[in-house]
Amino acid sequence: FIPVEIKELGKRFTLIRNGLSFVVAIIIAILMGLIL
Repeated sequence: FIPVEIKELGKRFTLIRNGLSFVVAIIIAILMGLIL
């Protein structure tokens, strides 16, 4: 692996992880709204 590639993969992985946690937070908020 070239260090640059690793850095790019890490950046992409971080973006994906942030996006997933954001989506999960929205889903939880919607579920809470439905329950309450």
